[in-house]
Amino acid sequence: MQQLKLYHDMQTPEDVESAPVYQKWLYQREVESSRACGQAPEVDKIRFEDEHVSASDDNQEKAFDLRCRKCRKTLATSQYILDHTPSSRQSAQGCAHYFLDPLSWMKPELEQEKLDGRLNCPKCKTNVGKYAWQGMQCSCGEWVVPGISLAKGRLDEQKASRSSSDSLGIRMPPGMPASKQRSSAQENL
Repeated sequence: MQQLKLYHDMQTPEDVESAPVYQKWLYQREVESSRACGQAPEVDKIRFEDEHVSASDDNQEKAFDLRCRKCRKTLATSQYILDHTPSSRQSAQGCAHYFLDPLSWMKPELEQEKLDGRLNCPKCKTNVGKYAWQGMQCSCGEWVVPGISLAKGRLDEQKASRSSSDSLGIRMPPGMPASKQRSSAQENL
């Protein structure tokens, strides 16, 4: 029934198998069957979302980038964050993690076919998150499957619009107005 609903939602395309929505649905089924067997998905079955982004998708408005707090490497953009609904009893607490689709920088770790593990920044090797194919519970109380998360405390969230200070890689103090950031960056030139 889920497959028929998906087909209807896709507005009955001629080539179903090449549709990104259908490919993602197949990937979710693979994760579910691997989870039922108590195993990680096979390496060739993992769908790294950033490798399936078309040029038109890549130009979509991105609200923010997630960067390693230590080295400032961009690890993800807001388009790869999975929404989850906090349970009502703990929603005031908020979430301590960003849950993501698998991304290509995670390949070396995910290709080991372990059920769970740590995610390290590919540049500075700092621990920035964790994963568990069987799922994990967010600090807000919601269970997310598969659980691929980056810890908010180990990341900086940066607006995706590029200003002159961003292009210079200058990290400004929190709360500094954007106009002062730009003028400070200009002075540093």
